[in-house]
Amino acid sequence: MVYAGDSKSPGGNPVRVRLSPRAFTTLLFVVLAAPARAQSFSGTIVSSTSGAPLPFSIVALLPGFDQRFTDGAGRFEFRGVPAGRYHLIVRQIGYYPLDSAVSIGPDAAPTVQLALRHLALELPALTVTAPQTCVAPGSPDSSADSRLSTVFGQVLENARRLRLLNDSFPYEYRLLRSTWTVDRDGREELVRRDTLTQETEEGWTYRPGRLVALRRGPAGQELFVRLPTLVDFADSVFVDAHCFWLAGRDSLGGDTLLRLDFAPPAAIRTTDVAGAASLDPATYQLRYTIVRLTRPERDMRDVASLVATSRFREIAPGIPLQDHVRAVTTLRASNREQRIEEQWLLMVNFRRPLLR
Repeated sequence: MVYAGDSKSPGGNPVRVRLSPRAFTTLLFVVLAAPARAQSFSGTIVSSTSGAPLPFSIVALLPGFDQRFTDGAGRFEFRGVPAGRYHLIVRQIGYYPLDSAVSIGPDAAPTVQLALRHLALELPALTVTAPQTCVAPGSPDSSADSRLSTVFGQVLENARRLRLLNDSFPYEYRLLRSTWTVDRDGREELVRRDTLTQETEEGWTYRPGRLVALRRGPAGQELFVRLPTLVDFADSVFVDAHCFWLAGRDSLGGDTLLRLDFAPPAAIRTTDVAGAASLDPATYQLRYTIVRLTRPERDMRDVASLVATSRFREIAPGIPLQDHVRAVTTLRASNREQRIEEQWLLMVNFRRPLLR
């Protein structure tokens, strides 16, 4: 940094700088030059088929402007955009993504209307009937299997939308929770029924094979299992630690759905997760996830298996949120007792209103 005249350096000592007339002229020019006027760049996202606006589409203007949702009428706006060339990236669940170049002039920014094409994918009946071996974890290669890559991309899009909702519109939610046991003869005994209120979860991030940890509870140190949730599908660490297979069409909850299976590689020798994600074949919205622990005996001697099934519903247009979770833990004891916990979503309270 240069200080002209009598001034002080960052260390506090006076600094005297002698400037030649040429240098002074150059500095004076820099000070008086007017910066390019920033613009407001706006537009609307619509369906190419119906022309209807697509609310809660994800829009990003790069470089310099983070992604955001369109409003209820499919509109977006970026304010304070300097003149230059940008990439406008648009994503919407059930549609092909769009990446277009945009030029912002010094005097006026264009108002655009972008039409997204609906995703059309023909899938066979259920094709995977046996567990697969994970050899090459990571995002599916589109050149090797375009249908797998497309369905995986839609699961990823569901996860991105929920993550952006969590970041943009934090919320608290209330759950009704019931826990009971079932013995080998089918007799049930209620352990607990209560309600709990939680906020948008932060802080925990997936790490391969690190789902079980000791945590202080009412009875002292307890084993705590943190199962990955939908937003973890948008985490590159989770994706890079699992393989993905397209199972095709399957039935669950009385609906015909698209099923994507996943599992960790054999190299992960501690407890991790495998399972499936099921999508609506018309809208590509997530409807269910099934997650089961792999190698539970490595971290929990008494647990033979743990399987959690989550059902999702729209909390905003095209944005899924867990509506119901059923987790079944089977113990290794001779009576093979099961411990079942169910959670139902009762209420969601956003800290600020959703886009209109």
